[in-house]
Amino acid sequence: MGTKGTPEQGTGKTIGLLEAVSIGIGGMVGGGIFAVLGLAVSLAKGGTPIAFLFAGVLALITSYSYVKLSLSYPDRGGTVKFINEGFGKSVFSGGINNLLWMSYIIMLGLYASAFGSYAPNLYMIAGNKVLSSHLYASGIVIFATAINYYSIKVVGKIEDYAVVIKLIILVAFAGMGVYGLFGNANMHQLDFTIGKVR
Repeated sequence: MGTKGTPEQGTGKTIGLLEAVSIGIGGMVGGGIFAVLGLAVSLAKGGTPIAFLFAGVLALITSYSYVKLSLSYPDRGGTVKFINEGFGKSVFSGGINNLLWMSYIIMLGLYASAFGSYAPNLYMIAGNKVLSSHLYASGIVIFATAINYYSIKVVGKIEDYAVVIKLIILVAFAGMGVYGLFGNANMHQLDFTIGKVR
């Protein structure tokens, strides 16, 4: 028999430490690198590595805060629970929680849009790239919703394999990047002033 607030084992409603870590890494790698890297480079130019360094420091601080809050308030509500504990159940906390919920929808749209942009380059499922992008983006949202509805354990297992693939890709890119630092005639591209309006 499960205890109050603890999901029953074998119901497909629980995830383990490995699955939780995989989902966290997958979210950061998928959204923070694959989805917005092009946008970051177009805005930060040569300062992109510094921008990612700042983002990493902020992510570290945020993750530490979440760990401490989760230990203090172990609840399925997550961020919603933390906000309610900090500000009480009021119109203000309700508004903040609604904004949080909306931000998750926007993030889902970002991931779906990125997938829709990449996938047609591998295989065009419609007559043109725009339609293919929309079909891929809609399809991945429907697929993810169905998997989440079916079993959170399946989500964790899928994320385990996906994270391994993503990390292999990132290590390969990092290795090529480090190799390219030696005797590279294009190092000037990391100049912060590149792209600035003079």
